[in-house]
Amino acid sequence: MPISAVLQDLYGPLADLDLEKRRIDQLQRSRGSDRKITWPPSDTGLLGVANLTRGFVFGRTVERPLPLSFDRVMETRATTSTATLLNLPVELLTLIVRHIEPSALANLALVSRDCRQLARSRQFAVLHLDYSNRSFQLLSLLCRELKERALPGSNGLTSLPSLGVCIQRIVVLTSSVFFKSAHLRRTSLELTETQKYDWLCRASEVYHDFYLGQLGRLLSDSRALPHLSLLDWQDGVILPKSFYDSLARSNVRDLRLFGPLVDGVFSIDPPNIPGVKGWPLRNLHINLQKPPGRKTPTKPKSTSALCASILRQCSETLESLMWQTASAGFTDPQSFGTDPSKMPCFPKLRRLSLAGNVIFADSATLNALLHAPLRVLFTNTESAPGANTSKEICFRERGCIRTLETFVWNFAHLEKPHSMDFLQANSHLFKLSLCPPIRGELLEDKLLPLLSQKFLSLKSLDLTWREASIPDSALEKIGTIRSLEQIQLSALGKPGSRNYWLVDHEAVREHLSILPRLTRISFRQDAYRKMSPDKENATESNHPSIPAFGEPEDPLRDVVPEMHAKLLSKPGHLLNMLNEANEYSEVFPRLEWIYIGRIQMTIKTTEGVSGEGQLKYAVPVSNYRQDCTGLLNEMFGAGTTELEM
Repeated sequence: MPISAVLQDLYGPLADLDLEKRRIDQLQRSRGSDRKITWPPSDTGLLGVANLTRGFVFGRTVERPLPLSFDRVMETRATTSTATLLNLPVELLTLIVRHIEPSALANLALVSRDCRQLARSRQFAVLHLDYSNRSFQLLSLLCRELKERALPGSNGLTSLPSLGVCIQRIVVLTSSVFFKSAHLRRTSLELTETQKYDWLCRASEVYHDFYLGQLGRLLSDSRALPHLSLLDWQDGVILPKSFYDSLARSNVRDLRLFGPLVDGVFSIDPPNIPGVKGWPLRNLHINLQKPPGRKTPTKPKSTSALCASILRQCSETLESLMWQTASAGFTDPQSFGTDPSKMPCFPKLRRLSLAGNVIFADSATLNALLHAPLRVLFTNTESAPGANTSKEICFRERGCIRTLETFVWNFAHLEKPHSMDFLQANSHLFKLSLCPPIRGELLEDKLLPLLSQKFLSLKSLDLTWREASIPDSALEKIGTIRSLEQIQLSALGKPGSRNYWLVDHEAVREHLSILPRLTRISFRQDAYRKMSPDKENATESNHPSIPAFGEPEDPLRDVVPEMHAKLLSKPGHLLNMLNEANEYSEVFPRLEWIYIGRIQMTIKTTEGVSGEGQLKYAVPVSNYRQDCTGLLNEMFGAGTTELEM
């Protein structure tokens, strides 16, 4: 399909958007309101470029790596500056650069060329390409550096210290604001159909031939970006085969393909790098999408050939893989083929996440992944309704994975019966997390008795009930899993409660107090009753009037007076949660950390008043509510859905 036609699908409804803007303006004038109506309503609606603004919805931050040492960014050049700072050992100099304020770092770059290169090592460790003028200028500068490195007699170096040598990670996330300013000079109502088509062709040419072409040239030559290790692609556009081939020849070792479109069937070519076998990727996140906005019921092209070729090339070195399903309703069976001699082997694969409903055309493809020495596994073990049953058979026949430590069991198809065979075969697990919320009868009748009897090494458990609360009978069964060191509990709550549930902390303490090793407790989406006759009225923002922490008889008043005075000035919710946390610290002698009421706290120990033994008390990490989703997911295993890079 021509690129211009895809862009027409993406950006076609420009006239409708302009008409909607006029209607909003007319409505505002007719009402005579002073309230300003924002236009456009959101970035995702701007110009209809939903895929080029995907990062505003799905984007994530990329951790900034440590700056490269000064000798590495200088390559083989000798220092010409007489600045005392640059004469320090490179190890110490690297530590200093990490802690310089950004404004001071910018001033440092103005001192000399050497100081500028030192500042660049941190300023350009991560390069964000958002289609701004700055992005175009940086790409042009990097291309000029590449040409200079290729000149005869240059020894692969640039005449001046290089910018490309400082870049370790690249994030590609086009801003709709910059895309509009670059290509749309007038409203679409002022354009004829021919002018619209010409505009789409020009935008396509600039993006794919110039913008994407420059990046592809930089990636394909390892001299341009010698220390590049991560590429995070978040633009929802069609990437040609040539770009994937450039990626395979690059220095990238950690690759996120989040949202690129596939509109053809092709495989990548082997990189054929001297001394390197295949494509030595370490971490890979695949999430390919079908082209949106189709006017005809054209069947989307399969991504199987592309995915299989990528995985074949990196199978020898791959350590973590996150493979996500494509768009909803996009049936796309994946396969490595049926020839056993060509089936890839993954000897270093430790983390595997099959998020969503990744469909496998045959059992051999899934078996190739499951026979890796996995330590962390995130997947559902049941096939989608109407699909073949190869997935159930694979997990049932795979049995024990001796290296497996963490299993995040995704119950994607709640209406289907779930076999416990695979779980039972891996009773040596350390961490177990179940998602989404599970029916209480399945947990109480099958799962908890199995964990209590067979899982003698289980240290971490994460469970969410589909019901309004967790019954005492379930808590009692959890209390029999004596090996637990940390636990996270949640429930859906009653209808209309926004998935918040009322926690009976007395029951939790009563039934779990027999767990001798418990050091961490987490309650997610927990709510509390407000003091009113209507005991069923509960929201996250209304909490009971529990006696305030720090009453006169409280021994902590004299032990930690500074914290006592500070807490009394905070809202009642914090004091109430501290009260509950202190109750838990008394019941669980090894408790070190608790997350309750959306507040995380650590448990401290201090000498009692007049030497009367030790006292344990809770100290909040912060004085306000926090959504600790990332921390909790990593702590209890669900962080497998976002592989670390």
